[in-house]
Amino acid sequence: MPDVVVIKGERGLPYSKWLMAQSLSASGMAPDRAYELAREIEARLGGGTIEVSALGELAAEVVREHEGDDAVRRFRDWQRRQSRRDVREHGSLYADRRSRPPGMKPGYEWIPDP
Repeated sequence: MPDVVVIKGERGLPYSKWLMAQSLSASGMAPDRAYELAREIEARLGGGTIEVSALGELAAEVVREHEGDDAVRRFRDWQRRQSRRDVREHGSLYADRRSRPPGMKPGYEWIPDP
């Protein structure tokens, strides 16, 4: 199967069944089932590139087809929590530099809590 590169901003990494299965498992799915769905997602990707947001939509579609709406809600809730954690720990690549608090070093991004 051809490699699929997942793009976020200007960076890309190969699709990982393991990482997708971890994401699905973290949202409450049994690990074996999460890996099965990660394989299904990979099969639908084919090859080439996909934006990370489009991958999330594809994952939600596969989860809905196989596990239902409650599983999709748990998966999306986990994605939102994970995204907020990443912003707190690493900053966001998409934050507006002008919104940075005074004294914050250039190169670090900041998004205020909602």
